[in-house]
Amino acid sequence: MPVQKWQLGAGAGVLVLAVAGGVGYTVLNKPAPAPAPVVAAAPAAAPAPAPVNLAPTDNDPVAEFAATTDAAVVTTATAAYLAPNLNAPQFYPLKVGTPIQGSEKSSDGKWLLALTADGQAAFIPMSALGPYDPSAPAPAPATDAANPAPNASASSPAALPSAAANAIDALSGKARVIDTATLTVGVQQVSLAGISGEGGDAAKQLQNLIDSKGGNVDCKRQAGKYVCSENGIGDIARAVLYNGSARPAADASDDYRKQADDAKAARRGVWAKS
Repeated sequence: MPVQKWQLGAGAGVLVLAVAGGVGYTVLNKPAPAPAPVVAAAPAAAPAPAPVNLAPTDNDPVAEFAATTDAAVVTTATAAYLAPNLNAPQFYPLKVGTPIQGSEKSSDGKWLLALTADGQAAFIPMSALGPYDPSAPAPAPATDAANPAPNASASSPAALPSAAANAIDALSGKARVIDTATLTVGVQQVSLAGISGEGGDAAKQLQNLIDSKGGNVDCKRQAGKYVCSENGIGDIARAVLYNGSARPAADASDDYRKQADDAKAARRGVWAKS
């Protein structure tokens, strides 16, 4: 099988990685790096948030998750957690009767992952959940602003409320690639701003590239999603677009769109047959 070479438009020395299936990455220097994507700067008077490292301890192993379509209802008052750990920070409490549409479930059956309205991953302990019954009466709407409930009835499980007010502004840790626009950093799932990702070989290639640089990434929140970078790679979403391993999303910057246009012109990745 011919070797497909994955490139970074700027930033590091030359590196070729042999991976399964005859696919490799090539990291190339260019005479001058293209401008970095525009990220709104924080006010000068505001201190930069300290990155939150969500890596598990030896006594708190990372739970493996698999996709699910299960819906559930809260039977014991609980909370939506930022990580699958009862000691993790909480987004907000969840009242009895709150219907929840699951997205993933842990292999040990202890946690249900649900997405908030703004795309954050929230974890709910299965011990506080019961089977979803569409014939059950709808729960009363929340009246306490400090104790919100989803805008849904028991007959319509939906996304959890926005977690923007509680989301972490900056985090760092070991990265695991779910698809080229979605990473797990430590134990927190993050969506990369500005791109629509690909799975399969493209995701495996990105994982190998991240691992070759040490595996740790730094992420900063931007409009509900994240911009993540790693030494030797730079902006991960930008590199993915340059290699044709993702498409620009509606919130893509002009620079991101240029990277995708370059990949399309060179027929890289998803643009190979266009």
